[in-house]
Amino acid sequence: MSMASVSHRIPISARPAPRFNGLLLVVSLLITFGLLMMTSASIEIASSQYGDPFFHLKRQTIFALMGLAGMLITLHIPMYFWRRISWFLLMASFALLLLVLVPGVGKVVNGSARWIDLGLFNLQPSELAKVFIVIYIASYLERHAEEVREQWSGFLKPMLVIGAAVVLLHFEPDHGALVILMLTAFCL
Repeated sequence: MSMASVSHRIPISARPAPRFNGLLLVVSLLITFGLLMMTSASIEIASSQYGDPFFHLKRQTIFALMGLAGMLITLHIPMYFWRRISWFLLMASFALLLLVLVPGVGKVVNGSARWIDLGLFNLQPSELAKVFIVIYIASYLERHAEEVREQWSGFLKPMLVIGAAVVLLHFEPDHGALVILMLTAFCL
């Protein structure tokens, strides 16, 4: 029995995770470039406001390292786990998008209620919603691939999910997230 036939029979969830060295390299380069550009643009302001020209660089580097750590952890989570929790992630994203609209909970800045103040940082639910909804839509499309290809109802069901998210994003308003979510979902 050849190795190809053995790997053909092993379920995807049981196979070892592929290496993502290329992805890690590209993400690291983009983060480095972004940090350099941000530092270049904010060095004078940081120096006058905080007495430290690298205040923003230090702060954003900490967040970038946290993001990279989160990426590395996420890459090792099996795909079946994401499929299993996709419904929960969808409900969590809708709950957060609704929560930000509640007076006193959603932090209003420049006329938009897009953030939830968590003390140490502000959470922007639309950013989580973009990721969570894409995970749900991808899971749905995988589970209902035949229905999506053959029936309009199979296509319309995920569009209703996107439509509900679009309505909530419109009320924040966060039209940037709205457009990105729609384009990403239609690309799936």
